[in-house]
Formats: sequence, C-alpha cells, structure tokens
Amino acid sequence: MNHDAVLRARVFLLGSGELDRTKALQAYRLLVPVNPAVYLPLLSRALLERAKGLARPEALVLIEEALGLAERLDLTDPVRADLVAEALGARARFDVR
Repeated sequence: MNHDAVLRARVFLLGSGELDRTKALQAYRLLVPVNPAVYLPLLSRALLERAKGLARPEALVLIEEALGLAERLDLTDPVRADLVAEALGARARFDVR
C-alpha cells in the first residue's frame, strides 16, 4: 500500500469545495482496502451517482460494481440493505429498456 497515495486521497476528500467525481471515485477505490467499512458504502453510492449520467453499457458496469460492493458490506451494517436495494433498482431501470 502506498501510504503517500492514501494520505493524498484522504486530504483530497477532506478538502473544501465540490469534489471532482472522477477523482473522488479514484480516492474511494484507493481507500476501500484501508477501511472497507467506511469506504465501501461511499464508493458504492458514488458509482450509482456516476452511472446516472451515462449510457446503458457504461452505466450497467458501474451499477454492477456498486451492487457487488454493497453486497460485500457486513450483514449487520445498517446501510447495506438500502445500498443493495438502490443498486438493484438502478439495474432494474436499465433492464426494462
């Protein structure tokens, strides 16, 4: 693990102002192994948000990744059910088309 990269990612996320979505996704991906309980839900939500502005094939890739991350959360995590439901709902909206 590159400790400098972890520190830069944390500083970026803590910085003031609006976050660049692409950089935020990169930061969350880097930080998931460091603290999965915190960063898995954040990455999952960020992926679902990013998928909203994309065409079907690209969006489905992000939605599937978000669903996989949500399912990795501990069963007792209070946000797990909401994230899984949100990801399944997003996937269902694309499957209908």
